[in-house]
Amino acid sequence: MLVGVGSTLLWMMFSSLVIILNSSLYRRGFAYPSTVTGVGQLASALFGVFLGRLSDGQRLRPVPPPRVWLRSLLPIAAATAASMYFGNLAYLYLSVSFIQILKAFTPAITLLLCVAARLERLTAPLLVSVTMVAGGIAGAVAVESGAPSFSMLGFLAFMASSLTEAARVVGAELLRDGSRYNTAETLTYVGLPTAALLLLGAAIWELPGMMAATAAGGGSGLALVAADPWVFLAAPAVSALVNMSCFFAINATSSLTFKVAGCVKNVAVVAYGVLVHGEAITTLQVAGYAVSTAGFIMYSHIKMAATKPRPQPHAGGKTE
Repeated sequence: MLVGVGSTLLWMMFSSLVIILNSSLYRRGFAYPSTVTGVGQLASALFGVFLGRLSDGQRLRPVPPPRVWLRSLLPIAAATAASMYFGNLAYLYLSVSFIQILKAFTPAITLLLCVAARLERLTAPLLVSVTMVAGGIAGAVAVESGAPSFSMLGFLAFMASSLTEAARVVGAELLRDGSRYNTAETLTYVGLPTAALLLLGAAIWELPGMMAATAAGGGSGLALVAADPWVFLAAPAVSALVNMSCFFAINATSSLTFKVAGCVKNVAVVAYGVLVHGEAITTLQVAGYAVSTAGFIMYSHIKMAATKPRPQPHAGGKTE
């Protein structure tokens, strides 16, 4: 229990901190989300290699054959890279608080894609929970859209992030190659190609602008890294700590507990944006977020109950 509580609290702290650190980089003018996420994903993948060597239960099996890479792991890595890129791109245009509110909408998109792919059956309770999530978020977006800080480009970037994240979840089910990868293998065999795709995108689309900004002077581009290198080193390091604490938390707590902790963490980040950066959030947005959060918890509870193994009957027909 102590391991579960401690690791969950650490995960909440580290996952909140990585959001704060990344948004801090963007606020300083380092507007290169593919670079930031690529370096962070590379640190997480290296942690996967370290975990595989450290833990007997997380040993890395031989590298999957090319067929598995091309048909299963690479498409999932591409969806992961797109989700991470668009999610961080949204931070350039939207407030931290508003993005945390929008995050509650991702499960609704995931469920709809699962239903379309015939991986999920839409029951009445699930429909109610998803309607609560969608209705709450729609209300919050309607209020925010009238504010000067609202950016349609940022909103579309976040929706692209949610859609690609849902596609990653669905793709992981449809493209499963029969192997069940442990945490270390997932971080390594999916994380490394994800990092490679993000860093390749950074080299093509962001590096020329970064070098031009550096050459122009004025403390932009790589000059920002030289001026405060610890912030740039801390962000990927914390990304690895997020995965480490997540690994211990998932193994020591229930899925529902972990998801509720994620809701609490998002609320804390919303509060941070309001209190530290003075981001505006209205009463109607708080109400919409509360409705969507309640819907998400209901959704998580229904999903968890559906995956519980049912008691098997004895020969006499009675169950324990």
